[in-house]
Amino acid sequence: AVNSSSGLVTLKQTGDSLVVAIAPDGAVSGKGGLEFTADLARASELATAWTGQRPAQEVRSGRAAGRISFDQEAQSTRLTGGVELSSLTVGRALNNEAVRITFDAASPDAFKSLDAKATVASSFATADVSGVKLALGGGALETVRSATIDLRSEDLAKVDALLKAGADINAIDLG
Repeated sequence: AVNSSSGLVTLKQTGDSLVVAIAPDGAVSGKGGLEFTADLARASELATAWTGQRPAQEVRSGRAAGRISFDQEAQSTRLTGGVELSSLTVGRALNNEAVRITFDAASPDAFKSLDAKATVASSFATADVSGVKLALGGGALETVRSATIDLRSEDLAKVDALLKAGADINAIDLG
């Protein structure tokens, strides 16, 4: 298990083992699972420090708790899991909200692409995301090759606040 003394993040192996292998050509394969938690307000502050840009909407509070499972299949790895966002307060539009996200994805062992689907559910919106095809290795806008999003919401101001809470991920330089 990995725990930060500040409570920013925790990681814990699930099951008997977790094996994630990265081959010299960049191919990724794995088997096992992880559970994680994160303090969303502090993570947002960290993203702002990395990018030097403040998000359009401030994440004032929130916790993420989730799991991800890696299942090695013939010539590919399947990733399944979900995350629950709780006590989420963003700007003035979101106050103590909860959001549940589940996903199912598969990537060939070369890890150059990813096919996925996801569902998002909250008190203010639901979304089904299907037909997701990603080309891995580029910036966010270069990565998405296709996706269909069916969004239903009675409160688009809350959806807008949630979308604007993220940092510009293209501005993050990890290299």
